[in-house]
Amino acid sequence: MPVTPFHLGPGFLVKETISKFFSFRIFLLTQFIIDFEALYFILLNQFPLHRIMHTFLGSSFVAVFCVILGRPICVAITKRWNSMFDRIESFRVKEIEITRTSAVVAALFGCYTHVLLDAIMHSDVIPFYPFMTGNPFLHIVNHETLHKFCIYTGLFGFTLYSIGRIRNEKVKNRLRKFLKIIVVLAGIAVLGLILIMYLIFGRGHSSFDDGPFIGEEYTRKVTGVPSSGLRLNDGLYLEVYNRTDEETPIMVLRDNEGEVKWAKLLTVSNVENFQNASVARVQLMSFNVDYTGY
Repeated sequence: MPVTPFHLGPGFLVKETISKFFSFRIFLLTQFIIDFEALYFILLNQFPLHRIMHTFLGSSFVAVFCVILGRPICVAITKRWNSMFDRIESFRVKEIEITRTSAVVAALFGCYTHVLLDAIMHSDVIPFYPFMTGNPFLHIVNHETLHKFCIYTGLFGFTLYSIGRIRNEKVKNRLRKFLKIIVVLAGIAVLGLILIMYLIFGRGHSSFDDGPFIGEEYTRKVTGVPSSGLRLNDGLYLEVYNRTDEETPIMVLRDNEGEVKWAKLLTVSNVENFQNASVARVQLMSFNVDYTGY
């Protein structure tokens, strides 16, 4: 996702659906810890931005940290916050006990949904690393749909929150029960849709990140227009394809006959340097390959 707040929508909805078994404060902590990694590399101007914490394995360690140390951290932050707004009641946060169960559920949900949502959007996320290269979830839905999903789940969660403020207990309980059933059914439908989209479209993306010059044939069609390239001394060509309909350019290795041997989604999008061959040279620096730019 482009910014952390978009991740909060699904968490807010789950919080209002199973409030006794979900700590929203622990959920928030997981989001900021994981996205601190991307912020760190943005400030250093180093790529890829999404690394070990944006994998299911790496985020599992974040979840363990939040379960063990997240509770005292959240309690301390809450007390500090309330002391700052001692005279403003509307700004104060209710100090609810964070049970171990609510911490575990929130930490696991927060970490794994964060990785999944980012994997759908960002080409540099390798969710199953180190067990599997590539990103099978990349672009299984478009960015607009992904953003709408996060916004709508947040609005639905706010609706449940507002219903909880109704004083008529009978009406409130009926509405909440009805909406929770809808949430559960919608959740099952979304998970089913993601699975179907993965089975139909997702597997093809895994070959994008098979690694540099492994010699395997790349059979998927490469779209876009080659904007720059390098002529390698062994008769191969390395080219950068800019695409107007998708945000991420592709680096392609082909032979003299135009057959694509290897391709990789570039990790940075919409950067002016992609208009020339400099980005390809940077990629080649670590491979010690002789080349001629064109």
